Amino acid sequence: MKNFYWIKHVIVITSLTAALLSGCGMSQNNENNSSTQAVDAQSGFSVNEDEMRQIAWDSVSEVARKTVITDWQHALVEESTLEQIPLKISGINSKHVYKVIFETTQDLLLGSIGIYIDADTKKIIGHDARK
Repeated sequence: MKNFYWIKHVIVITSLTAALLSGCGMSQNNENNSSTQAVDAQSGFSVNEDEMRQIAWDSVSEVARKTVITDWQHALVEESTLEQIPLKISGINSKHVYKVIFETTQDLLLGSIGIYIDADTKKIIGHDARK
């Protein structure tokens, strides 16, 4: 009976160890493959969110960068429309618009930094109005 008790514990410990190791491997793979894709459910259009973040970040001034409180590489990327852009470049007719949002220390006073990008041309087409 003592041998059965001991074997039961070894099996449980081995199973838990295997589960933990396989879980660690999965998260490591996810970290190595950090590029994220957003897909429009209706049109099937796909955009690389990391690329959108990089385009937006490159346009942020050094002064404004110092106020960003979250890692810019994890900024929120969301689908938008031309009609939702408060300050847009005139003459733009974009079909796929994405907004990148950087949270800052001045959000309560000015609002977050919102940058709108045409996903087809990879160009900035507008900004949120900061108060």
